[in-house]
Amino acid sequence: MSNTLKHTKSFFKSFASFLGPGYMVAIGYLDPGNWATDLAAGAQFGNKLLFVILLSNVVAVLLQYLCVKLGIVTKNDLAQSCRKYLPNGVNIFFYILCELAIIACDLAEVIGTAIALNLIFGLPVTLGIILTGLDVMVILFGWNTKHFRRFEIVLFGCVALVFACFVVLIIKAQPEWLSVFKGFVPNRLVLDNRDALYIAMGILGATVMPHNLYLHSHIVKFRTPKNEGTTEDNLGVPLFVETFDEPECNEVSPLNVSTQVSSVTYNTIPADYMPLVNPNSPFNYFKLIKNAIMYSNYDSILALSVALLVNSSILIVAAAAFYKIGETNIAELKDAHSMITANLGPFAGFCFALALLLSGQSSTITGTIAGQICMDGFLGNKIKLAPWLRRIITRSLAIVPAVLFAVFKGEDSINDLLVLSQVVLSLQLPFAVIPLVYFTCSKEIMTIKHKVGNEEYVEKSYENSKLLGFLAVIVSIVLTFLNGVLIYQSLFMDETKK
Repeated sequence: MSNTLKHTKSFFKSFASFLGPGYMVAIGYLDPGNWATDLAAGAQFGNKLLFVILLSNVVAVLLQYLCVKLGIVTKNDLAQSCRKYLPNGVNIFFYILCELAIIACDLAEVIGTAIALNLIFGLPVTLGIILTGLDVMVILFGWNTKHFRRFEIVLFGCVALVFACFVVLIIKAQPEWLSVFKGFVPNRLVLDNRDALYIAMGILGATVMPHNLYLHSHIVKFRTPKNEGTTEDNLGVPLFVETFDEPECNEVSPLNVSTQVSSVTYNTIPADYMPLVNPNSPFNYFKLIKNAIMYSNYDSILALSVALLVNSSILIVAAAAFYKIGETNIAELKDAHSMITANLGPFAGFCFALALLLSGQSSTITGTIAGQICMDGFLGNKIKLAPWLRRIITRSLAIVPAVLFAVFKGEDSINDLLVLSQVVLSLQLPFAVIPLVYFTCSKEIMTIKHKVGNEEYVEKSYENSKLLGFLAVIVSIVLTFLNGVLIYQSLFMDETKK
């Protein structure tokens, strides 16, 4: 019994050191763009599309697992891998698409935050959009890479508060729980109803965010195990960790060898995490890699489970507050807030607006980090911008069209811009998913050659298994198809419904 307790304590102690990246990624699954599709699904079809959210989450877990493997095994994030393994022209094309996706994501954050400020403080949406530019400066002044763990804790707190707000909303809404449980069982609604299919594709398309793939594959490198030996083609460390004599990603050939003493997380990994094998053996390092992938994947699954609960809660609240009383035409966030306030009370309306504000602001933090990761990963030393300057430029590219749209088309139509931002994100998704699947299915890329001292190199491959590779390819094909259909229907919805 004492051994069981000891091993259990050791497991949770080790697992705790890997908590964090998953919750930074989970923020992307709670952004204002997801809210619109979840609210529409609940208002129009009750709980019947809950299974689509569940399916989307399963797909997300699979793709984030591939990100974990890529980052920990190769010590390159997705952007760096594109720079290393793809032709320069293709790499630059992917970078441009990635920047457009980050601007679109910024646009959703700006609009969501501005609407939340309007709902809570009564500020005009146009003024709220302008004020969102100030949050960039607050984040940048508070940013210190030595305190990266603190940012993870802050984001964890934001996710927890958003979840708490929807717990309150569910208690107020009093949903029919039998209907909720039945909603997680797949049904024929999406096959029989075009509108349901459209919303279902919107949920799938909005759930997996392209910038999350770049972000997650990078930040898991903070959990890369120590390397006391020599690893062939060991390309280094996380973006914000200072190193010396570290070769540039695109300057290293597959035959190059670099020695790295440490590329470990800022928080110390417990001694219990070290496997009980000869510390001078390459198999020790391979065991560390395996454990790092396992614990990081557990972190991702746990965090995405919380995101699943929040997204499901949004739909459940919409079904209980709107669908049950026949209010099925809830097209905008402001409409949803008004109906929640009228049907569930002012406190419920405040919780809704507060959750929207928190999701927008927390997405801003991860967007700031993801933008810098993509620029440095895709371009290396070709273009160097200070993080504050880069962030001001990208946020301005989001604020300016939002302000112009609000001024010339009216604040009531700002939700159309939110929908457009999700279309742009959907357009970029295949160009992030397909390279990710390709890299992780490649034996050459996912093989580690490690030795200690003058011993011979020992190889270990972490490529996807045939089953995992097959599932990943199917997911990439399906996501590409669904996003293509979603883009078409979003841009030509009136024609398709005639």
